Amino acid sequence: MRRSSKDCEEASRKVTQSELLKFAKALGRESKFEADQRLSAFPAALSNYHAALWKWVGMLTPGRVVESLRIHSFYPQPQQAGTLPEDMRRTHVYLFRRAIFLSGMKTGEGFKAGHYRFFADCFWIADQLGDEEVFEAARQHRYGRKPKTGHETARRLKYALIVSWLAGGLWRMASREEQILALHGFWPDAPRSSPDAVLKAQKRLGLGWPI
Repeated sequence: MRRSSKDCEEASRKVTQSELLKFAKALGRESKFEADQRLSAFPAALSNYHAALWKWVGMLTPGRVVESLRIHSFYPQPQQAGTLPEDMRRTHVYLFRRAIFLSGMKTGEGFKAGHYRFFADCFWIADQLGDEEVFEAARQHRYGRKPKTGHETARRLKYALIVSWLAGGLWRMASREEQILALHGFWPDAPRSSPDAVLKAQKRLGLGWPI
């Protein structure tokens, strides 16, 4: 059954909000993120981030994965009138988490056990869909070499901005230097980013700053 664009938008927004809470927890900013959500500028920041996020997810998602999800039903169950179908919510959760997982694998996160634990739910769905790219990414890290710093810097920065732009509070920081310090605090093992690099990554992702 083909869902309406309104249902798709509702599903993606619910996923954005729920996954942001997970990011905030992973970054150690749960209480601060709750406070951020009470700021008057937060709704505008959320809308901007949501649009940029799903554009980025779409760029990282092959059409064959989307088509597989359209014909696959996750735990079908009767729906109450006016509620969002559970299979649609799960579809968007998978698209979101798949993109974040694969992006992290390309930036050195695959060498951390916690990365696999955080995205463990992706593997069962990938198996059901025959989404081999998820497993191939893990295989390449098992037998491949760690990417050179110069090759992974731009991808790592995009990944870091997606994860921490809203959940890490970067969107409301007054200066680029403050953002860079925060990024270094979240990923102390990563090379320190330059203001120009952060600006370039931010614009490529479509993240608005200042709000």
